[in-house]
Amino acid sequence: MDILVEAGLIVERRRGQYMFYEVRRDVIAAYAAELIRRVAPTART
Repeated sequence: MDILVEAGLIVERRRGQYMFYEVRRDVIAAYAAELIRRVAPTART
């Protein structure tokens, strides 16, 4: 989990003795879009 927090993919919050984790959907979407842009073949005419 620490690696995901460091990468900015999730946010952690502590409430008392419990830790809560939230996915940063905006960051995941940006990573996915960039990955698709780099990997997907472009249409060439």
